[in-house]
Amino acid sequence: MTTESAAVVPVLPEENAADVLEKLRGVETRQVQLLVTEGAVAMRRVEVAEKIRAFALKAGIALTVISSDPRVIDAARQAGLETLTVQHARVLPPGPDNRPPRSASPYATRPVAVPPRPDASDDEVLRAALEGDVAVPPPAGPAAPPRPEAAPRRPEAAPRRPEAAPRRPEAASQPRRRAWPIYALSALLVLLLAAIGAVLFLSGRVTVAVSPPARATTSAPFTGLPVPLLAPGASVTGTAVIAEPIVSTVAVTSTGTVAEGTLTPAGSAEGPVTILNSGGQAILLPAGTEFVAIQPDGQEVPFISVADVLVPSATTSDQGAQIVTTRGQAQVSVTARSPGSASNVEANTIRRITPPGGATFNVSAGSLLVQHPPLTGGSEELVYIVKESDVQPLLAPALEQLDAEARRQLSGLARARGLSLDPSAINPRRSDLEQLQGFTQFVDPPLGAPVDTLNPRFTLTLQASYSALATPEEQPLNAQLGPVVTEQLRQAGLIQPGECRAPVITDWRWDGQTLFVDGSIDPDTVSPRCQGGIEPAVLEIVREAVRGKPYTEADAALRDLVAQGLIGDYSLPDVARMPGFGWQIAVEIVK
Repeated sequence: MTTESAAVVPVLPEENAADVLEKLRGVETRQVQLLVTEGAVAMRRVEVAEKIRAFALKAGIALTVISSDPRVIDAARQAGLETLTVQHARVLPPGPDNRPPRSASPYATRPVAVPPRPDASDDEVLRAALEGDVAVPPPAGPAAPPRPEAAPRRPEAAPRRPEAAPRRPEAASQPRRRAWPIYALSALLVLLLAAIGAVLFLSGRVTVAVSPPARATTSAPFTGLPVPLLAPGASVTGTAVIAEPIVSTVAVTSTGTVAEGTLTPAGSAEGPVTILNSGGQAILLPAGTEFVAIQPDGQEVPFISVADVLVPSATTSDQGAQIVTTRGQAQVSVTARSPGSASNVEANTIRRITPPGGATFNVSAGSLLVQHPPLTGGSEELVYIVKESDVQPLLAPALEQLDAEARRQLSGLARARGLSLDPSAINPRRSDLEQLQGFTQFVDPPLGAPVDTLNPRFTLTLQASYSALATPEEQPLNAQLGPVVTEQLRQAGLIQPGECRAPVITDWRWDGQTLFVDGSIDPDTVSPRCQGGIEPAVLEIVREAVRGKPYTEADAALRDLVAQGLIGDYSLPDVARMPGFGWQIAVEIVK
């Protein structure tokens, strides 16, 4: 009858329960002998032995625990496992320094090996070699001579001398002659286990070849990407910036002086005008009738009548020798439309009369004549008027003062909340102020208005509503933006998992309501997997993806890793099933 051979699985000192279970998963036989070396402290725990027993029962494995450590044997027995105790020898891990120490005393206990039966199985041979030893107890001191035999009753017979004393050296040397087989057997056992381990390691080892993912070459800009905010103290999720908005209304005032006075028209020319009517009908000239005078240089100067005037018609009288016609006459006051000395005109220079909505009368050629003295009274005076040229020199320093005061107030508000003001997220920004945006300007007196001639001063007031972001001291905004923007781009579908592209942030701005980010999605120049290499964590993912799986399942798992962008391509060994131990699978990077 053929009996299935048992697999010997060594348990080294540094291995834990997970390592042992991992080794058992890769065993293909149903009979396993766990050879536990000394120092494997994990196997001294009953709960570890129970886990191993539960796995063995589920997998249908007949399991035997072999060890020279009594605590390991005791834990295995409490868990219900079959045990095999190695007596008078030590099960040590492979290594040049792990040779059992030789006792210096010639009377130390020596194990005596019991030879197995000629027809014994492999398991019985191992059991006989490890457990079937007979220990010879050490003597308490030098061998005592045997008690002499009793003398015969016959008085004439001489007593016999003891014969056992001369044999004491032979009895003391007997254990030394029988101790070397145990040491030789232990050394052979260690060599056998090392050979078995080497064969298992070399015969079951496979190589999976993978290549890095393809490198991206394109760049895609993005502008105005909104980034959500979370209040400080909220759980960090990596999808929002931890920041709190703070606001403050800031105003600063500067005083300026009007540099130069200006000649400004101070009065208008005016005077009486006499109208003579030669016609036979009276003429009504309502208030607002325009009288236009002509200067010597041809410049027209309009005047406006201040009241209604009725110019009577001319009258004729017969005086015998002659007929006398007397023109109708009326007088009205006029005032120049525009002030200043330019409105002054010489006498009798009015040439046209135009009633409101009526026809124009030409004074020099019609039935109407106009007579008047010089019309004067127009003049200029020196006044100080607030001009743009007076305000402009104050604007730049006032804006700097406004921005400094705003940052001082916002920083104080942030400290009161236990936060730190982020200078990169203040609205309005300094660039806005330089473009004369984001603030309100007040000038008193306003532009174009005169100031006191004796004290020609004015005030400039700048006011703005400021808003900013405050963050925890250990979480500045620039440190948070990278991972948050990356996650936002992934959620938007602009970056795929494993893709060799990463965001590059060029600018961000806070408008008082939303944080916007500008930048581009460029080829990843940092990650090793995107530079012709693969990160160690990805290699471990590849190893775990194929471990213990049939060829078809391993192939599907690696196709999924390609789809995720973790690897570019792969090559599997031509085996029906991948090894069950991770150390049996080598992952090689090819380009």
